[in-house]
Amino acid sequence: MSGSLPVWDPGRPGHELLDILKEEVRTKGKPNTARIHEIAELTGTTSAKVRGVIGYYSDLNTDDSTVHVCVGESCRARGSKSIITELENSGEVVGKIHCAGLCTNGPAVIRENEEVIPISKDGDGLQFFLSMDSLSMSYGAESIAQSLLDQIPKDAALIRTGSRGLFHLEPMLEVLVNEKRIGFGPLDADETLSVVDSITNISHSSHPKYIGEVESLEEFSSQNRFATQRIGIADPLDIESMKKLGAYSGYSNAKNLGAEGVLSELKKSGLRGRGGAGFPTHFKWKAAADEKSAIKYVVANADEGDAGTFIDRMIMEGDPHLLIEGMLICA
Repeated sequence: MSGSLPVWDPGRPGHELLDILKEEVRTKGKPNTARIHEIAELTGTTSAKVRGVIGYYSDLNTDDSTVHVCVGESCRARGSKSIITELENSGEVVGKIHCAGLCTNGPAVIRENEEVIPISKDGDGLQFFLSMDSLSMSYGAESIAQSLLDQIPKDAALIRTGSRGLFHLEPMLEVLVNEKRIGFGPLDADETLSVVDSITNISHSSHPKYIGEVESLEEFSSQNRFATQRIGIADPLDIESMKKLGAYSGYSNAKNLGAEGVLSELKKSGLRGRGGAGFPTHFKWKAAADEKSAIKYVVANADEGDAGTFIDRMIMEGDPHLLIEGMLICA
């Protein structure tokens, strides 16, 4: 055995192999033995590795399902089994998925897998805010956005955000009026014109879907938000807007503290992992810091699908900088 290990390249064959196999299955179906050998040579790996990847990822296997139902823990608890039976009795071919990332409002039933790209609009006039969270989109947020583009003033902006988590009010439209965000929801696409009219005519408080100042809602007034405090405020893909809300300020502080200072602050905070053991975070980070290897990696194991862990998806969609900043501080 040689004295040094080869440097791990995350793009070979992992991501490259997955991309090739996805396109292969999409355009030609499941590859045969000869094609598997070709793909293995192309990506610098073995045929066994290629077969293992095909067997592991359900997306790489042909699927004749007409509909998919989530059977993750949250969706099972809310009756996905009976939904599957009902769909099968009606003649549907049901495929099972183990997490649709829609844990808050399951059981999730998915009929198509086409990517929807959220639309937005820049402007210096009225500021409209609409969530592009996965669950908001499943409730029809994009049809709301399409309607708004035809109805809001030419100088108005439509800003897409994460969801504030009030899914019983989604799709929820927020508008900046007198420096305060007021909300309307849950909305249907055919209600957007009346909302816009109520704003321009300054009669919004009489609209039947008006819910008042969002920050003053009872659900928020009784909360102190930490991990989710920036979600729903700005476009998560607009890094400058997120920086104004405090993104990466912790990383700047960490650089000033240095490694020992960060570990000391972690220990004082009592921060623990969110797994079953609740292991103190400073122990893990100190063990990594003490490791003598010249190359180290930070991996984010984002969880989804277990009861109570859907917040990870909300963070990744609504404030990914929170996750990235934590990884930077750790590194």
